[in-house]
Amino acid sequence: MVAFRDGVLAVVEVKTRSSIDFGAPLESVTRAKQLRIRRATRDFLEMMRDDVHHGELGVCTVRYDAAGVLGTQLEIVEDAF
Repeated sequence: MVAFRDGVLAVVEVKTRSSIDFGAPLESVTRAKQLRIRRATRDFLEMMRDDVHHGELGVCTVRYDAAGVLGTQLEIVEDAF
């Protein structure tokens, strides 16, 4: 998920689990996954920078958050990586 407000682009990796049988949701946001998300964000910003209607994204701050949903419980970590 991506959200933009007040000059901050929040890129949020959302993981859900119905149980912890395969680990907690946020445990699946590995270093490799983080690197893929950072590369995708870079590509997204480059694409938006070329679009005159989205020029403000070229000078924004980027924050990487993670959200984990376990059943009905939600955990959000800002600046997760």
